[in-house]
Amino acid sequence: MMFQTIKDIIMIEGLKSLFANHRDLKEIDALSERDLDELGLTRDQLRRIALMPRGVGERMTAMAAIFGVDADDLQEPRATYADLLETCYGCTKRKACAVTLANPEAVAKDCGFCPNADAFALL
Repeated sequence: MMFQTIKDIIMIEGLKSLFANHRDLKEIDALSERDLDELGLTRDQLRRIALMPRGVGERMTAMAAIFGVDADDLQEPRATYADLLETCYGCTKRKACAVTLANPEAVAKDCGFCPNADAFALL
């Protein structure tokens, strides 16, 4: 029986992620201009989204919910959603975000640190 170390498991998960990203990028490259128009995103936006860590969208959706923004409403228009997602991905306040999202009683006024706060308030 072969035992895997934590290092081996991390390496394997990293390779799985790399292969998944590669597949995603190939699928994005295969999209037609019509497909992109229907999605409401550019190929570059899709590529950047595909390469983001998986938790970014969930974190942003949870923060938007504090502002009363429904997940479905958050995704339209798609170009705005992509911009919000990129802003969330580049945020340097992840610790404050995590603390706030862990608080079930958090309200919008607690989220002034969020770079998407003004946009969420307008949605």
